[in-house]
Amino acid sequence: ARAAPAAPAAAAPDRPPVLLIEPFLLAGEGSGDAKVMLDGFRHALIASLVRFREWRVADGARQPAGASAPPQDESERFSVRADAQSMGGALNLVLTIQDDSTGFFLWSDQARLSFDTWAETQARLIRQVTIALNISVSADRLKRTAHAGVLSASLYDRWLRGQRMILDYDPNAWEEAGDLFRHVIEEAPDFAPAYSSLAQLGNTAHIARPGVMRSSRYHVETLETAQQAVKLDPLDSRAQLALGWSLAFSGRWEQAELNFELALQLNSHDPWTMTSVGQAWAFAGRFEEATRLGAAALDATPLPNQTRWGFHAGIRWMCEDYDGALQAARTAGDSHANNGMWRAASLAHLGRADEAREEAEACLATVSGRWMGPRTADPREATRWMLHMFPIRREADWTRLRDGLAEAGMPVSAAAFGDLLE
Repeated sequence: ARAAPAAPAAAAPDRPPVLLIEPFLLAGEGSGDAKVMLDGFRHALIASLVRFREWRVADGARQPAGASAPPQDESERFSVRADAQSMGGALNLVLTIQDDSTGFFLWSDQARLSFDTWAETQARLIRQVTIALNISVSADRLKRTAHAGVLSASLYDRWLRGQRMILDYDPNAWEEAGDLFRHVIEEAPDFAPAYSSLAQLGNTAHIARPGVMRSSRYHVETLETAQQAVKLDPLDSRAQLALGWSLAFSGRWEQAELNFELALQLNSHDPWTMTSVGQAWAFAGRFEEATRLGAAALDATPLPNQTRWGFHAGIRWMCEDYDGALQAARTAGDSHANNGMWRAASLAHLGRADEAREEAEACLATVSGRWMGPRTADPREATRWMLHMFPIRREADWTRLRDGLAEAGMPVSAAAFGDLLE
């Protein structure tokens, strides 16, 4: 592990923003049942929002109108409001997010909810609201603090910047993100999100950077970081996710499954949690659950980017949906160097040998062009890196991938199931 850089002389306030959930208002032909259901939706939304670590949640009904933040709390505040109208057995709902410091509205949406299908549609709407909040509030915070230097930014903002680098999957930013998280941990040893993010970074370091191989030593270090994250905040779904992946990469799948299940229970409305656990179930051989979670994650993500489609290509391929994997991997493009692996292996298993070989050649060229490993970027080493990238639990599934790549013309002789390469 690299030594943490020297700490800055002083840090800005490091509290995350506050989401103030105002009372939801009902107008029109408001019946008692409509009011009960609207209040139920508000409480369910609060219960979902408190599970994210990007913000804190406060009850607007307990705040006097126009009240300012307490003197000791310099956090930014955002108000979440809903106005509903009961008409013809349905609720027309308008939701808004407002930045209290500027008065600007960051986001709004409308929904029509039928009383007959309320139970079915409530979960879907909460997922849409939480992802929109996550994008709007985090993006607004990043935009506001983009001008600040790294050392003058608050602890929270440094963590948020590093987390954004992970989600962008830019291999050139891996060292910078690690430095940000280590800065935060040095200054705030009890700030749990920095540990879970550092563990997430460790779990994906060999995936994001072509040619960087897995190692048992590095997995042990990452596991210790993830365990500390869970110790500090056991209710953080990201900490449980990081620990689950750390255990899986260490070959401890029985324990890993418990942490993945906990992560899903803690934040079942977060599309990233659904995607990550869906991929874990795919590598564990739990194909039906992986397929269901992958579909739910896409349904909850309005515009999945190419990086996110790369995860779904892997889920679908492991679940033997080769047509779906090919489609997802083509949508993902070369946002990650290994996406061509899923395309080549899909085409091979679909019996389209010529196309598979073309994809394999293109994939090897992409991997070689982005190579960051210490060894020479030849086809044999590139294939070896791809086949040891993921913690595939069952040898039969790993062999299925190896055989698909071999059929596509990739040299697979250097790879063996279960090897740690460093």
